[in-house]
Amino acid sequence: MWKDTDHFKNKGDHRRYVVFCLLKIGTEIYDTSLIKDVDRSMTDVTFEDCIVFHNIPNGFECRLEVYCHKLCEDLTLASSHKKIKKKIDKLSGSIGKSVGRRLSGLTDSGILSNMIVGPKYDMIAHAQLTTSDVGDSVNTFDLSLEHTQENPSELPLFGNFCCRLAAQPYCLIEDTCSGFLYIEKVDDEDASIHWVRQWCVLKNLSISCWDCAEDEDWRVPPLSIPVTKESQISDADPSVIQRPFTFHVSSCEYGTIRKQYTLAAENKDDLQKWWDGLQQHLLDQVVWKDVCDTLMKIKPSNQKRLSLGRKVTSTLYDDTPAVIPQKQKCRTASIRLESSNGASTTSNSEFSPLTMMLKKYAADEEPDAPVTRQRSRDSGISSS
Repeated sequence: MWKDTDHFKNKGDHRRYVVFCLLKIGTEIYDTSLIKDVDRSMTDVTFEDCIVFHNIPNGFECRLEVYCHKLCEDLTLASSHKKIKKKIDKLSGSIGKSVGRRLSGLTDSGILSNMIVGPKYDMIAHAQLTTSDVGDSVNTFDLSLEHTQENPSELPLFGNFCCRLAAQPYCLIEDTCSGFLYIEKVDDEDASIHWVRQWCVLKNLSISCWDCAEDEDWRVPPLSIPVTKESQISDADPSVIQRPFTFHVSSCEYGTIRKQYTLAAENKDDLQKWWDGLQQHLLDQVVWKDVCDTLMKIKPSNQKRLSLGRKVTSTLYDDTPAVIPQKQKCRTASIRLESSNGASTTSNSEFSPLTMMLKKYAADEEPDAPVTRQRSRDSGISSS
């Protein structure tokens, strides 16, 4: 991120920063780990967090915001220990007088207004991700840099970031509809027609059929009827098929029916349930577009930081290619945003900055009191 003269010629630039990111979808907000000691020796700032959102609609907008705080102007080896000693002496000698002076004669509102809860973090860049950015691999996206006269950013950024934005529509991983159906089968020898009662489950672009419900947990379905964007659902002609509550599921290719399956429900209510479920399944595929073509793998959100101490043979940018109606409500999906598996050189991680800043004032006033650091927890919403 720094200029080449800063990397190869020691110009005395000792600026250091701490950086973290916020990710927002609707009212859900998550923060990444805090990366500290970001200086000229680093070419990438890598967050190894895996963040998962649940119950996300297809028209989502994921906003990424990058925040940083400047640690110190001059952190040379010659002066750092002197500054630390001076700071400790100042705190130990004046902490009592300082607290008494600040709190005497103040009302509750005055105390709150004069409290310093922590360092100020400035937003230096942001980006917006949508359904069209979802993919099963790491891609490169543009960052909009926040440079203003009132808040100039000194942290040099390239204006790009890399991540994998994956999504799992619930129609791929949860049952849209299930129950017993009668399936029409034709005998190969005498061409006679008979009906077979089977347990059927509509999920992941197909109707899977078993002899009984117990077989679903351990057996591969003997029959799988595709229900894709090219499929057609239609009523059966009562003059041709005498069995009631019958419908067709047709597999089409370029508008031509290639194979037709005839199914029958046990009663009118079951017929309506399957009809609505099939229409919903087709609608989900339309609104999620290419996201439904493959089932993307989503790992659980990590609660612990991964080790950043492994040896790095290449940078993140070297490894990542640049990639320059109302009656039926579409279902939601699980959204996951994660960084690539690269690691920053000589980078250290801290815990969630939001919880740390709230403890800053107490730590300054009571240096002997232990400070508990916590990670922000994911809420129990539905995304993977």
